[in-house]
Amino acid sequence: MVWKKLILAAVAAGAVAVVAAPRAEAGVLVINTGEDAFETGDVPDDLAADFPDEAKAGYMCSVVGVFWAYFTIHDCEPVVFWAEGGGFGYNNEHDVVKILEKEYSEDDMQIPFWKHHGRWVVGAGLLGLVGLGVMRRRK
Repeated sequence: MVWKKLILAAVAAGAVAVVAAPRAEAGVLVINTGEDAFETGDVPDDLAADFPDEAKAGYMCSVVGVFWAYFTIHDCEPVVFWAEGGGFGYNNEHDVVKILEKEYSEDDMQIPFWKHHGRWVVGAGLLGLVGLGVMRRRK
């Protein structure tokens, strides 16, 4: 009975987190959704003069995750992005996209270990909790 209440509370908290802050970089959330940019390299020379010095080439992708460990990274498009007022700005105009597609592919994305593979750690933790619940119930 206690496990049912804990699971219900976790689902309710997750639903509130998704509704309250739909961006991946927003605050301390358990569930992350929105967009994230992944660097592929330097801005190509033909575009560099049009952007800030700290701008990087990369892909902007839609993400869904838990504890910033992304379960899905999808709908990626080439962009030039840079830091801007606590967040980031980006440019995905047609001409920029064409040049970036020639220079970099999605395989060039530099995805941090936790964002890319953390889902396995989170999944193992959840399986462990379920296993503990089953073992307690059998006693």
